[in-house]
Amino acid sequence: VLTLTDEGKASFVYQPGLMSRLTADMRLTADEARAFGRQHSICCACGQLLEDDRSIAAALFHKRAQNLLDANDVVNAIEDLDQSLKLKPDQAEVLCLRGMALLAYGEEQKALDDFIRAAELDPGDYQPLFEQGRIYARQGNYAKALELYEAAVALKPEDPDPYNGLVWLLATCPDPALRNGEKALEAGRTMLDMTGEDDPFYLDTMAAAYAEAGLFDQAVAAQSKSIRILTRTGQELYPGSRERLELFQQNATYREP
Repeated sequence: VLTLTDEGKASFVYQPGLMSRLTADMRLTADEARAFGRQHSICCACGQLLEDDRSIAAALFHKRAQNLLDANDVVNAIEDLDQSLKLKPDQAEVLCLRGMALLAYGEEQKALDDFIRAAELDPGDYQPLFEQGRIYARQGNYAKALELYEAAVALKPEDPDPYNGLVWLLATCPDPALRNGEKALEAGRTMLDMTGEDDPFYLDTMAAAYAEAGLFDQAVAAQSKSIRILTRTGQELYPGSRERLELFQQNATYREP
């Protein structure tokens, strides 16, 4: 927050949370952002300490892109992320965010390139590995997807999302050499330990794991519960939810097309 001292000089006091209120349609120019950063050595958009003018402008474009994505303005968000990366190319977080935006825009290969580069820059971050895994799975490169999901789980074992990708692949992969009901069940139980058993998204995945492990009564129960929760809360059913339920009721497993 900008305040005036008793001497009439401007000073900056950082208050956590206020920076998140920056709006997507903010009219501050890059030059104004640089001027602010030079004076206060802190980004007007995100509150981070800054090193130089390029860092100031890059951080501004990054923050505005985040808000544009929250507003579902993918096209303008990608433009801002492009600008941020032109100013500072080796930003792993920005590359990962642009990858997700490009994926939403249908630019799968460009998104994959961003995720690969982000993982190179920050090998300790699970997100770009997980996102790569999702793309490779959609492309049918299941062995590569499995490798990436396992790496993501190893990096962030306390997060259910990489487990979700791993469980789904182990349970539903068309390649019998990669399917493994026992491992899917083990990873799925770890996932549900984190999420509880009332999240329809993870229950939907767990149902497939139960089925692959031959536990069809539990598969039916988990899939039915997922559908009930989504219906009760007014949410759309996941694609294929009812079809998978019918398979499980017939003691049949589900395979990705």
